[in-house]
Formats: sequence, C-alpha cells, structure tokens
Amino acid sequence: DEYVRVWVRDAGPGVSPEHLPRLFARFYRAPEARAKPGAGLGLALVERVARVHGGSASVANVGPSGFEVALELRATTSDPDDLSGA
Repeated sequence: DEYVRVWVRDAGPGVSPEHLPRLFARFYRAPEARAKPGAGLGLALVERVARVHGGSASVANVGPSGFEVALELRATTSDPDDLSGA
C-alpha cells in the first residue's frame, strides 16, 4: 500500500512530554492550553478520521520549540470528483 503523509508544525512552546500520549483523547486539554479557546476535540477528530480511513495520526515536539501533528492516509486511485461512493 502507498500512503500520503501530511505534517503540520507550529513554532509555539510545544507540549509537555507527559501530555503527548493523551492529546488524541476527546476533550483532553493540556493544563497550559486550558485558558485558551477550544474544547479539546480537534486532535481527537483528526485521529479518528485517519483511523477510519486506514491511516494514523501522531504528535511530537520538534526542534527547540514547536509541535507537529503528522497524518498518514492510505493513497487512493479513485476519482475525487466521484461522490457516488462506488
């Protein structure tokens, strides 16, 4: 199988290593993020959609500062304009 990989990286402070394994849990928010807007659903949805489509999602701190989300999805040869589901 072939896979497509997408990485999204920011230059923020990153996430404490002890919180990384929990970031895909629904409604989980690391303590340093709780004062900011959001419900803790974004990464949970990313991971679930990836899994449903035969892929995966992962998170990691990168560089001297920053955070990265990697999404891997199975490549497909279907026509993206064909919405019939066939």
